[in-house]
Amino acid sequence: MLMGDARPGCLLPPAKVTRYIDSNPVDIQLDIPMMGQFRIYLLMWDIQASNPFLETFCQAIASKNSFISKLSAAASASYAAQPRLPSSEDIYSRPERYTAVSHLFTFALI
Repeated sequence: MLMGDARPGCLLPPAKVTRYIDSNPVDIQLDIPMMGQFRIYLLMWDIQASNPFLETFCQAIASKNSFISKLSAAASASYAAQPRLPSSEDIYSRPERYTAVSHLFTFALI
């Protein structure tokens, strides 16, 4: 049984992790900026062994009938009508990196 301080619905406790895409160490609690989005973390010990689950998960959430797709479409329409106000820190955080898939959810693979 794994023990730790991570709890559903709460901010992650401070921790260093290795980002899969570029192998850089990052502070997990700071890697995704606060932009009013829900963060959905997928924790995997072995990416290759988890591939069947990841494919099924991605297909399910990408379906036009999924709850996440419907909410994301509504959020996109809302932000198209009234865009986020630019921030002076946008040149550092690049918010479009976190809104490419959804303005409401950001997914992270750990």
